[in-house]
Amino acid sequence: MKKYPDRFKAYWVINPNYSEELEDEIKRFSEAEGFVGFKFLSDYHRHPVTSPRYELALKYANEHKLLVLLHTWGYSPYDSPTLVEKIAVKYPNATFLMGHSGYGEWEKAIQVARNNPNVYLELTAAYAVNGVIEWMVGEAGSEKILFGTDLPWFDPHYGIGCVIFSRITDEDRHNILHRNAERLLQPFL
Repeated sequence: MKKYPDRFKAYWVINPNYSEELEDEIKRFSEAEGFVGFKFLSDYHRHPVTSPRYELALKYANEHKLLVLLHTWGYSPYDSPTLVEKIAVKYPNATFLMGHSGYGEWEKAIQVARNNPNVYLELTAAYAVNGVIEWMVGEAGSEKILFGTDLPWFDPHYGIGCVIFSRITDEDRHNILHRNAERLLQPFL
């Protein structure tokens, strides 16, 4: 990021297992360059996104209008779309990206994105499910969907192909593949 600050931006991972260090962690974040927000890996850290252990980071994200990328997986007790909606309502100035679009809990994830202006669906892994892109576009609108890769776990070529060959308009494809990300990242460029 230091070598190419105009090309790369990053998320700062918040680990709630070290919540006593969160104040110092946020201070370091505020002094660092190139970061657009926080990433929560709640399934891995075993604390729900609604946990008080995330509260300081969520308040900071809300105050500074940051992005919060959430690893979401359907029916998870840690990061389900239902839990994402709770924090999205409580912190309306932060923007929440549901990584994997609540994989498997599509209907609820789509509903949460559609009903909350600060919540977006992110397609990593979800793009492989036949018809899910078309469903998301039809119900939430392509303006609420972001392409993602989760490198190195998934091959971006396959994911891009899933979007390109989905039964949506070229306008929808452009929104998903770049326009939405450009719009959300603009304040950080």
